[in-house]
Amino acid sequence: MSFADDYDYVQELCAQPGVTDVLINGPNSLWVDQGGGLKKLELPAGILDSQLKVRQFAFQIAIEADERLDEAQPIVDCKLPSGIRFHAIIYPLVQSGAVISLRVPSRVDLNYNQLLETGSIPAHLRDWFPALVQRRSTILITGATGSGKTTFLKALIDLVPANERIICIEEFSEITNLSHPHFVGLSARRKNTEGVGEVTLETLVKASLRMRPDRIVLGECRGREIKELLSAFNTGHSGGFSTLHANDVASVSSRLLALGAQADMTPQAIGAQAFSAIDLVLQMHNVQGRRYLAQVGVPQFSDQQLSIRTIMTHLAGQKIQYTPEMLELLQKI
Repeated sequence: MSFADDYDYVQELCAQPGVTDVLINGPNSLWVDQGGGLKKLELPAGILDSQLKVRQFAFQIAIEADERLDEAQPIVDCKLPSGIRFHAIIYPLVQSGAVISLRVPSRVDLNYNQLLETGSIPAHLRDWFPALVQRRSTILITGATGSGKTTFLKALIDLVPANERIICIEEFSEITNLSHPHFVGLSARRKNTEGVGEVTLETLVKASLRMRPDRIVLGECRGREIKELLSAFNTGHSGGFSTLHANDVASVSSRLLALGAQADMTPQAIGAQAFSAIDLVLQMHNVQGRRYLAQVGVPQFSDQQLSIRTIMTHLAGQKIQYTPEMLELLQKI
């Protein structure tokens, strides 16, 4: 069988309902996640059955994305025209020809009401989040990969009043198909093969301040851009949103400190800036394909140290627990 057969098979797999990830670990090793965790598929005869074919598949996909992939540059990470996130590592960094990861964007964008209907947001918090957005609360959405951070972020964006201008910054454009009428998306750009032309998230956050934003949204905070983002939130641009990878609310402070270190910020500086800028931390979890709000936290800054205090906890299958502080916040609606 040819590359076209391999390509058609993987393309059809990515198009199946519910598929979020397709992972190729080498010959005859393909795993797929349809929302319930990764499962290995039995491949048809002749499909991706050799190191050469797996590597050739990676090369051809990289060419489709106009990206370089060879022994001199053996790692590629990009977005395909279809919207799929493509990541590949080839020999000699891996011994199986190539290891390929395809992240499939959601075809169903759940709005705020649908998140309520599916239980991603507790029903009794129905009026709370719209009120937070109206009051221009700055919100950090955290969680692991696939926990529903971006879906929740999109839902919050659509709650922003229609007369407000939103500037959204991303590494790759993923926040699309929004109902908000005044949404402007910016995407970073990597260096070309000659080592020039890079436009970083940090640069785009700075640029957004000159674009008359009412709200600034950073799709994912992952590096030096944390300094510019917190500075913006603290200097007249409250009410913004961002996401961050973290295991739970308690670990968010250490993640912020690590990002601040990349931006040459001291722990005291990043702690003070984060405490002043961020009103709430919302932790998302994914349990067997069910994505839901698991924790709510608020930043604390005491003795020059940043921490995030949990004020709501919702473990799968258990009753939601609130602290008195959370109950007080809910009563202010």
